[in-house]
Amino acid sequence: WIDEIGPMRLTEGYKIRVSGSTSLTLVGQPVTLPMDIPLEAGWNIIGYPSVISQSSSDVFGPLISSGTLLKVQDEAGAAIEQVGGEWLYGFTSAEPGEGYRVKVNTNTVLIIYPGTKGKILSAEKTTTRPIHFIPAYTGNGLDHMNIYIERPEGKTVLSTGDEIGVYDGDLCVGSFVINEESGKYISVTVSYDDPETVVKDGFIEGNTILLRLWDSETGEEKPLEKIEVVKGHGMVFERMWTVVLKAE
Repeated sequence: WIDEIGPMRLTEGYKIRVSGSTSLTLVGQPVTLPMDIPLEAGWNIIGYPSVISQSSSDVFGPLISSGTLLKVQDEAGAAIEQVGGEWLYGFTSAEPGEGYRVKVNTNTVLIIYPGTKGKILSAEKTTTRPIHFIPAYTGNGLDHMNIYIERPEGKTVLSTGDEIGVYDGDLCVGSFVINEESGKYISVTVSYDDPETVVKDGFIEGNTILLRLWDSETGEEKPLEKIEVVKGHGMVFERMWTVVLKAE
């Protein structure tokens, strides 16, 4: 075992790869808040030092107001970022024990303030698990890309329970179950191929993004074609990047 990290720092977050579900127990005194977390221009990994959950907008809102925040991702790839002129929240709360990737456009400081005593927020979203498009990766995935598909306006072929799958060739690397929630975008998180696994379980960087639609009533599956790239570098996978699409 080689240790090139040294002492753990309160302001840092850490990526940990394990062979099975487990827990990391840290013993000590709670961190004194407020606490400054310095951020460098570009990507950072931070820990969330509070023992109280807080609203994501309360934690990262000051960075949005100052015009420095570009994107936040949690360990499962859910993101906070600006799409189509509005800020979308892929997760609604910052949670004790979690770490977050934060991308900013300049050197700045994120201040973590004490949360409201006894305030409990759940990070779990009420999303339905797919039954048709099952992603190849297990666990949280790695270095995710965020794909946003504009919801069709007016009459649509999409119904509650239908699924959209994202493919790298013949491999499913992400999916989304259509629900009744309002919102302009369908958000799909896709994982990068873990280089430590023998079997391919995610996207290869630079490969083409393929979309498929499954009709839950008829059981019919078909490719989504005539796709327009609204924002991004095209229909290719890029780690931790964003693409906004519009499909007929």
